[in-house]
Amino acid sequence: MRRAGQAVVPLPFDGPAMLRGLALADGLAVVPPGGVVAGAVVEILDAPGP
Repeated sequence: MRRAGQAVVPLPFDGPAMLRGLALADGLAVVPPGGVVAGAVVEILDAPGP
């Protein structure tokens, strides 16, 4: 995901073997098994930066 002000936006690169999304991400959303409804609050883990 990328930060967009107070919100976050998913990246389009999300396949199981796609590391491009992780390389470009600002953080990772912690989503429980089964997912969450749109607009739900989830924990965000900061991705290590350069």
